[in-house]
Amino acid sequence: ARMTLRKGDVSQGIALANKINDKQLFRECANILNSVKQYMDAANFFEKGGQYEKAVALYLNNKSYLQATPLMDKISVASLHLQYAKVMESQKKWIEAEKAYHTAKDLDSVVRLNLEKINDPEKAFDIVRKNRSPEGARAIAKYCQQNNQMRTAIEFMLMAKLNDEAFGLAVKHNEMLKFAEMLGGNGTQEEYAKIASYFETHNDPLHAAQFFAICGQFFKALQFYLKCGESAIDKAIEVVGKAKNDVLTRQLLEFLMGDTDHMPKDPNYIFRLHLALGNYEQAAKTAIIIAGQEQQLGNYKLAHSILYDTHMDLENRNIKVPLELKRNLMLLHSYVLSKILLKMKDHKTA
Repeated sequence: ARMTLRKGDVSQGIALANKINDKQLFRECANILNSVKQYMDAANFFEKGGQYEKAVALYLNNKSYLQATPLMDKISVASLHLQYAKVMESQKKWIEAEKAYHTAKDLDSVVRLNLEKINDPEKAFDIVRKNRSPEGARAIAKYCQQNNQMRTAIEFMLMAKLNDEAFGLAVKHNEMLKFAEMLGGNGTQEEYAKIASYFETHNDPLHAAQFFAICGQFFKALQFYLKCGESAIDKAIEVVGKAKNDVLTRQLLEFLMGDTDHMPKDPNYIFRLHLALGNYEQAAKTAIIIAGQEQQLGNYKLAHSILYDTHMDLENRNIKVPLELKRNLMLLHSYVLSKILLKMKDHKTA
């Protein structure tokens, strides 16, 4: 069969090879046929010899797509799948094209087909959320704007590093919280300041304060947290604790003492402020005062809880617990235990 092909008697050589039906012979004959430009016969013999990639390459180059199709699952060469995918797309066979693009790892084309032809945008979203492709993200952002899905458009604009465009879209459609959520901790100080200013102009002091705090503008952050009243005191304490600024500390203390609105706040806030500032000695003194006030009101369990929590907090921070706090805690602990024992009618132990 080989000699017959080399002599130029192609039909006789092919007939002999088919009669012998040996894989190795098919491969050798395929190479001979390929060398004499008998491409379709070569492709057929490569296929019979199990050399599917060579067969597919010849089928595709000779536009014999029907012959190539059943062999595609048997090969892994990305370039061949990509070539096949483009053919399928040109023939408007979208599902076959998508599968081939996926095998070729051309996920941007998979995204494009799902958006434009297959009408499965959620699949496109899932792919780009996993691979973070800028090109895929831009395609999705465009699609979402065209389909009035502005929140999703903002998400993918940020993924595509189109931050300014995403911010503009958030302003236009009042989706700044979505912009901030998707920006996460990856924004610049300038971006967080812009977000804060947006909320400031939209009379949203809580979110304005949050983002002024993130960008390090602690004076403005405290100003807006205090506008929120008691609901944002914990956040205000957190800001002042980070700032470690005497002016801000004094401003918050005046608010807590009621100097600004003639309404003194819960003394526990002052205790928490001292903890946030690292003023542990002052925090302990404040806890003793608060516990004493609760004790006078007959709230012994609450007083005990305040001192106990303070004691544990100081110990966990390796701070020396003041003797007065220890003594007061011991007395309250004894009182609480005696109450329990009395209820159990163990008067002697009590």
